[in-house]
Amino acid sequence: MIEFGVDRGDGLLALESIAREVAHDFGIRVSVLGFDTGEGMPSPADYRDMPYVWGKGFYRMDEAKLRKRLSPGTQLVIGDVRQTS
Repeated sequence: MIEFGVDRGDGLLALESIAREVAHDFGIRVSVLGFDTGEGMPSPADYRDMPYVWGKGFYRMDEAKLRKRLSPGTQLVIGDVRQTS
């Protein structure tokens, strides 16, 4: 299971829970990965990015705090997804 744009990690924690249920119910292993720059939203490129709603740095991650919340085995990949995926 993959999440792109992790923010505080609530979605990633939900994926962990679902992965545990699926693994138990079907007897399979489910990997959970979260990709994020850790820096929040990039600068808007044009109007489609809705710059009047979101700006650069919105949803900035507290990486250390999030890593403490994650289960062992969940991978948090920090960096530009164009290089890290």
